[in-house]
Amino acid sequence: MSRLKHLKLRSHNKPDPIVVSRWSNNLDVPKFQQPTYTHLQPFKPNSALSGISGSELDHEAWNLKTHAAHFCEKTSLHGMQYLGEPKRHWIERIFWASAIATAFIGAVVLITQLYRKWDQNPVIVSFSTSATGITDIPFPAFTICNMNNIRKTVAERILKSKDPKSKVDKYLLEDLCSVNEPPPAPPSSLASNDKDTTTTTAAPTTPENRVAPKWATVQEFMIKGGQPCHEMLVACAWSSKNRNCTNLFNTALTDEGLCCSFNKVPRELLFRNPKDLSDLNLTFPFPAVDWTPEEGYPPDAQHDALPWRPVGAGKHLGLTLVLDNEINEYFCSSTASVGFKVSLKHSSF
Repeated sequence: MSRLKHLKLRSHNKPDPIVVSRWSNNLDVPKFQQPTYTHLQPFKPNSALSGISGSELDHEAWNLKTHAAHFCEKTSLHGMQYLGEPKRHWIERIFWASAIATAFIGAVVLITQLYRKWDQNPVIVSFSTSATGITDIPFPAFTICNMNNIRKTVAERILKSKDPKSKVDKYLLEDLCSVNEPPPAPPSSLASNDKDTTTTTAAPTTPENRVAPKWATVQEFMIKGGQPCHEMLVACAWSSKNRNCTNLFNTALTDEGLCCSFNKVPRELLFRNPKDLSDLNLTFPFPAVDWTPEEGYPPDAQHDALPWRPVGAGKHLGLTLVLDNEINEYFCSSTASVGFKVSLKHSSF
């Protein structure tokens, strides 16, 4: 009863919506109100455009000149904004139009050349699904060349020689080291009518009195003036073992002169016509196999067969060299320094 009285007393005051809704059945619940809708008004054209017909508005919207001027004004392409400015002089517009057209044509030409190069010589990149060990990949082949084009003792001997056979060597030395020391002319062309012929003048070096040496003569000159491999290589170690450098390196003729090549395979495994090539007669004390990226080494290939492969990772399992550049023998260098040049390549390519 006390609980009901309490509820009754509360009912004389402002009714509690929760209590009333539970105990009163005659509660007037407000009905659900219907939402109101806002009606859209039809579009009314601006007063400034009220006098223009629909066809004129469409023509103005699709005016090519207006859109072109707007594009030139807003684009980030360099030079295009000068074409759309109404107060720009016509000479400037012609200049910028010509510059843009030239740049466009140049871009088209370059893209065409690149596409033809890609179409004729496509680059195919493929990744092997299985890993290849380092012992199954050949060690890189490289060539070491002394920067000294010709040894000093050889050059001085050629310059001091009075043998007519050294005429070609003097010309080669002059071309190689820019030595302004032409050979003496024949006595018949320098003899005067007087009996005293002690004073002579050397013939100037001109294309008329030059000679065209054969490749055999040039090859002999390069071998005679270059540093041989057995003097360049002081000590060699391969796979943590001291080796004879003569067995590891082969002599090679390059544009740098007489050089020494490591891990070089016979030319029969590199070229289809090895007998047609003019190369030095090289000897290979180790057997050689035909290694390919697809097949690798043959199954029956020996471990010391060319091209050599490392036995593991680390500098102690690679190649270690001690070189002598013979600074006292420098006569003319290929660069403004002394030392060696090293070129790397794949042993089978």
